[in-house]
Amino acid sequence: MRDIGGNPISLIYMLAVLALLASRGRLEKVLLRQARHGQARDSLKPTSVAALVTIALSSAWPLLIAFVGWRLTHAQQSVLAVAIGHGLVAVGCMLWPVMFLRRASMKGGLGEAHFAWPVESMQALHSGVGRFAVILAPLVLAAAIMQAQPSRAYADSLGRLLTMLSLLVFSGAMASLLQPTGKTLGPALARHPHGWLWRTRHTWYAVACIVPVVLAIAAGMGYHYTTLHLSYRILLTLLLIVGLCSCTACSCGGSRSPAPALRQGRRAWRVKRLKSEAPPRISPKYSPKPSRQSISTRSASRRGRS
Repeated sequence: MRDIGGNPISLIYMLAVLALLASRGRLEKVLLRQARHGQARDSLKPTSVAALVTIALSSAWPLLIAFVGWRLTHAQQSVLAVAIGHGLVAVGCMLWPVMFLRRASMKGGLGEAHFAWPVESMQALHSGVGRFAVILAPLVLAAAIMQAQPSRAYADSLGRLLTMLSLLVFSGAMASLLQPTGKTLGPALARHPHGWLWRTRHTWYAVACIVPVVLAIAAGMGYHYTTLHLSYRILLTLLLIVGLCSCTACSCGGSRSPAPALRQGRRAWRVKRLKSEAPPRISPKYSPKPSRQSISTRSASRRGRS
């Protein structure tokens, strides 16, 4: 740690992490204030501010753990310290989405106060993510330490076993949290019984549960290096999906659910289009009166018939 003062990147990183940890109380007050503003009116500003504050609050401890691990990887005199450093970096990367989901699903958080997600879903997500994170974090730490050992015997034996256990635990977490009729997604999917998520529920639920099991089997068959890289890519894809869903919810609805606003916009557009395509109607009150020439023509025709 002696070279922190001489390394500007390390110094800026450490000061930013310490500033986040010191301002947690103020940021939580800002989050509660934006939650009250978000419930009072439909606006994009409270939701955007709440999203930024949620990201900052959920990044403090993962960044600190990753920073300590990053500095330990530069300890050239100790192989064990370098291995522990790699493990801490892996745990920090794993904890960030966990902390974000737990912070967003808290009472008065981003999901409940701004996105109008069901309260029971937020409570189930908050408890479920924390429960699986407690089990998964030690496995990820131990697996990363084994992978960073100079001898490949540790990575190919104990490291492979720990990777397989981590993938199986992750598969169990997906099976519990993403169950279409469960406490997490069940209330949200029940609001849109004809949506594409409900119609394709069997497909994406099976993929989310089976893919980690397939990767664990591949690691056991000897494709350990490929399994690690595929797991990393899948984790980045999941983070991208969560980010896109959050950005869509922020841009579509502000503080409330975007579905009613979208339906009202579509209905107004259809009514306007039908009015523009319909032929103009002439009201009987303003119907043109027959001229004198037409009246004389009608009377002459009647006399000829008689």
